[in-house]
Amino acid sequence: MIFHQTALRALRQLYNRQSNPWRSTSDCFCRCTLGRALCLLRKNDEAFAELELSIELNPSFAQAFIAQGFNVLWAGRIQRKPNYTGALARQEFFFCKEKGFIDRFVGGLRLAGIPGS
Repeated sequence: MIFHQTALRALRQLYNRQSNPWRSTSDCFCRCTLGRALCLLRKNDEAFAELELSIELNPSFAQAFIAQGFNVLWAGRIQRKPNYTGALARQEFFFCKEKGFIDRFVGGLRLAGIPGS
């Protein structure tokens, strides 16, 4: 754990230095990296803040959105939709022409214990 703390401290110092050569060109990536590291250490509130900053800096940076979703999941902040069923999922995918994809998705819901899947 000491190594983790040392690494996080070094990351923060690097990202916050005004002379950091990467600061302007890839700050969203740096913040995302720090957010992911914090998430893996279960420091979910700090991770959330870093990942939100990454998203704010570059709203097109998909990796930050994915990392934030993972962080929110690990933090236990995702709640199941009430009354969500496999039949409702099939209705929501009305636009999808690939029946196999929908079947796989609903199969995953079944494994997760969603009723009517």
